[in-house]
Amino acid sequence: MDSRAKEIADAVAYMHVLLDPLRCDVFLERVINKPKRALGDKTVLALRGAARAAGITLGQFLFGDCVRPENSPPPPRLPQEALPNGPADLRVLAPGIGADSPLKSVKLTKKAAQGLQELRGLVIFLRDEALRGTPVEGLLRACLKLSGYESALDQLAEKGKTREESAASTDDASTEAAERLERLEMLIELASDPGSWVTGGSFEDTEALPTAAADSLGGSGSAPLGAGLLGVARFLEHAALVTGETGDGKGERNAVRLSTLHGAKGLEFERVFIVGVEEGILPSSLSELPAEERRLFYVGLTRAKDQLHVSYCESRTQYGKTVEARPSTFLSALKPFTSS
Repeated sequence: MDSRAKEIADAVAYMHVLLDPLRCDVFLERVINKPKRALGDKTVLALRGAARAAGITLGQFLFGDCVRPENSPPPPRLPQEALPNGPADLRVLAPGIGADSPLKSVKLTKKAAQGLQELRGLVIFLRDEALRGTPVEGLLRACLKLSGYESALDQLAEKGKTREESAASTDDASTEAAERLERLEMLIELASDPGSWVTGGSFEDTEALPTAAADSLGGSGSAPLGAGLLGVARFLEHAALVTGETGDGKGERNAVRLSTLHGAKGLEFERVFIVGVEEGILPSSLSELPAEERRLFYVGLTRAKDQLHVSYCESRTQYGKTVEARPSTFLSALKPFTSS
């Protein structure tokens, strides 16, 4: 499996969005229009600008009204006839963009609005499935099918087969699409074998989670180890170790790497910069699991081999206004070790 292949990077990015939809902008922007859902560069720029003006992440702007907290009880399963079969079926799962929705501030074409609702519905469905303890393999298969990613490659792969006289470029694209589908199947096969990526030492710090939180993340009780949100986190940890994939798909060594705290698990760097360590950001004002936030922060601290830089703002712009920012309470335990 070629870790540099863009379809692998896309699939991994989708799993990051599923795991942490409110703070996954690097990964979200990678897949927001993959496959094409009328959310092109200009639309994404407008959405990003509106989120910045509101002082929130793009993920919070798009999904803040529709994502269940990690410690929510598993939602009831949908009846068989209500299960989505494709992108269009996902729209009904997303809350409408009403007059009071922050999304209403962005002018969207009809197709862009439909595409956005499909994306929101996809995240809602996958997130709910994860809370129900669905195995990572099932989540990955559902993501590739319902997003339309798989069918887009299927159609491209079939083009060369159905034409007797195809241009060389069409043949090449068809062959490449078939190879990309094969690589995605290899990724799914990896996900289907949690024994290869869930070990005794994997994600060992989850023992610090409260029991209720661990249960909701699929890490205890009757849920398999390779299932639920915790299973997704384990899988992404393994994917980062094996492929070095963090969302950019380039795998360059001598480059600045942007990552979420989740995405940095299992990795080490000479120098690490953790920014925005402020109340309301870390811990997030939307989080109901401060212990999990603290654990993630400490995991991030231990990624640095040589230098660690932790910073916060004295003020920042939120909802178009400059507000005073307060250092995170998580920093109090670090004072004996800081230089300034």
